[in-house]
Amino acid sequence: MAANFKKKKTDLYVTLAIAIVAFFACVITSVGGGYVTFAWFNATKQSTLNLNSLIVSQRGTVASVEVFPFYDVTANGGTSTSGVDTFSKTAETTHNMGHYSLLKPAGNAVLFKATLTDYGASASNLSLSAHSNASSYLGAVNASGAVITPLQTSGNSLSSIVCFYAFSSANIVDSGNYFSVTLSTTLNPNSSKLNFVSNDSIVTQVPIASLAGPTNVVYFILDYDSSLIESIYSLNIGNSAINNVDNISSDGQSYVSYTPDFYFWIAA
Repeated sequence: MAANFKKKKTDLYVTLAIAIVAFFACVITSVGGGYVTFAWFNATKQSTLNLNSLIVSQRGTVASVEVFPFYDVTANGGTSTSGVDTFSKTAETTHNMGHYSLLKPAGNAVLFKATLTDYGASASNLSLSAHSNASSYLGAVNASGAVITPLQTSGNSLSSIVCFYAFSSANIVDSGNYFSVTLSTTLNPNSSKLNFVSNDSIVTQVPIASLAGPTNVVYFILDYDSSLIESIYSLNIGNSAINNVDNISSDGQSYVSYTPDFYFWIAA
């Protein structure tokens, strides 16, 4: 997966109307002791990414993973509800997560369904956690208030701008044409979103939840954290990387790319 941020020149100082184009692929690899990682890999500046490259290990805790894109209820004649994410019931092998804007932050979340192996499904308890390989947080500042790691045209840390939730199957509701998930029912501590950022630093290991078994599936939602994005881009006003005239795409916009540098673990 890669995430590309778009910033319109005319709106930079007024609205921070940022857009992210995010693309992703998942690889599941088995690790000793029943641990399995979800790993996101970079695919910078591609319009779509084929998820047929998904590799599933038959050992460990996870047998397969399905990816469900966001479902726009309002575009389909319904009414959206605050705090409720909705997803297509059809898993996709090729998916473009689309554009992100601070003026319309919803609509980019992705739902992952991890179906467990017999070993994972029979476990009495599953431990869920997220791990980042990032060396620093892009929103950290020095004593004078200047950003320590300015945004670059490429290679920025995706850990700095994502949030995530874990769910049991009981909290995934079949709403007819789509799945709906009330975020407050998450397994996350205090039913709140989680990210890798604390005190302007990256937390390399984030415990998510302990899930009582036996269970056949585990769900994760991956989304962009609007507050982190706004903070980082505010610190980078005037940074030429945001609006690099040498990096204009065919649509007339300037992009910076983010490198995926995190993964989830399911331990039985």
